Amino acid sequence: MFDAQALSDVTTASPRFVINMGALWTYEKLTVNLQEKIYGPSSEWENDDLDNGSPGPFPACPTPGVVCAASGLQYFQTHISTTAITNIDLKYQFTEHVSLGIGALNAFNRFPNKLNSTLLAHEDNFVYGDNAGVTQYPTFSPFGINGGFYYAKALLTF
Repeated sequence: MFDAQALSDVTTASPRFVINMGALWTYEKLTVNLQEKIYGPSSEWENDDLDNGSPGPFPACPTPGVVCAASGLQYFQTHISTTAITNIDLKYQFTEHVSLGIGALNAFNRFPNKLNSTLLAHEDNFVYGDNAGVTQYPTFSPFGINGGFYYAKALLTF
């Protein structure tokens, strides 16, 4: 009823743990908000949509980390290692009604591990008739695939 990918989506695609830590520091008109999020390891099995070209219902699976199903699909495991993400927000209150701030989400521009290299090679090769080669990071990443986001903000209150 469930294939290897569906089972891994339920059991291992979410991080094994998430640790949230934060500190809010205020000194006169300056405020610093620091957040650290640590995402534990996660993984997912993904099939190659018969890109392996193996005929028959039971293809050979000589590669470690590859699971072959009776349907002929090969499943490749992608891992995301434990990753710490730092978010920071600095704000200065110029007057009672005006403040300016700068900040960053994922300040150190961290990315998840790339997809399994064999799966990525299949998806990035027109011989297999695939067009998914633009996808190099796993879609199950808990912290996104876009790296750092940096901003400035102004707040005017009445």
